[in-house]
Amino acid sequence: MWYLPGGGLDFGEHPQVGALRELREETGYIGELDALLGVEVLRLADPDGIAWELVWIIYRARVTGGKLTPEADGSTDFAAWVNPERLTTVNTGQLVERALALPLHGGSPVPPYDGLAATGRSELRGVTRLVASGTAAATDESARRVAHGSTVRPGEDPAAAVVRAWAALGTDVTVGPARCVTSDIVDDPAAGVRRWTVRVLYDVDIS
Repeated sequence: MWYLPGGGLDFGEHPQVGALRELREETGYIGELDALLGVEVLRLADPDGIAWELVWIIYRARVTGGKLTPEADGSTDFAAWVNPERLTTVNTGQLVERALALPLHGGSPVPPYDGLAATGRSELRGVTRLVASGTAAATDESARRVAHGSTVRPGEDPAAAVVRAWAALGTDVTVGPARCVTSDIVDDPAAGVRRWTVRVLYDVDIS
């Protein structure tokens, strides 16, 4: 089964950092991210019947160093450059099919990494949440861009959470492509938790 380089984020890890870490682990390459291509949701079940929901953040990267090297003792056993035309003749996962359907030469520029991440060990209980927000353009030159969002519910597409958040204000919107993904982590000793929030920001058009 062929996949694109990638994998799960460690708790508190910024998505940009995770993407480049996975690239190096699975291919041996050092890279830089230059565009966010999209955010996809994939729902599947493992052989034990356990349902999984994957939120896949897809970046475009360019190789800046390293050498193509298959991962040792990891989740993959081989790495290679594959011509897109050949992918129609080999077994690929759904994520590859969805990624190739995206405009590979488009996307949104990746902002500089903000440096926020979990550091050190913590006795606090880790809590993860995904938040999706939609930003509307100003209606006139004196107005500011307005953003509304919501925590993504289990089984909900992030873009649908944006529509729901705006609808709660009585406004219908059309959600465009994801514009950026950010991450922050906050310790709340009073509640005994360390909250890690990944935010997906979309541009929206007000209907």
